[in-house]
Amino acid sequence: MEDTSNISEDNFTDTSETNYENNYESNYESNYESNYEDNYESNYESDYESEER
Repeated sequence: MEDTSNISEDNFTDTSETNYENNYESNYESNYESNYEDNYESNYESDYESEER
């Protein structure tokens, strides 16, 4: 068990929750957006190209 006697519980909880939320949101958004764009583009291109033939 870590010695957290010098950290007030409220501060500790707020900070870890805020960090977690910020990291989670920014990671989720950037991953989701890049995956979505990549998939959309490659799917769209392949569909479009196959119709052209």
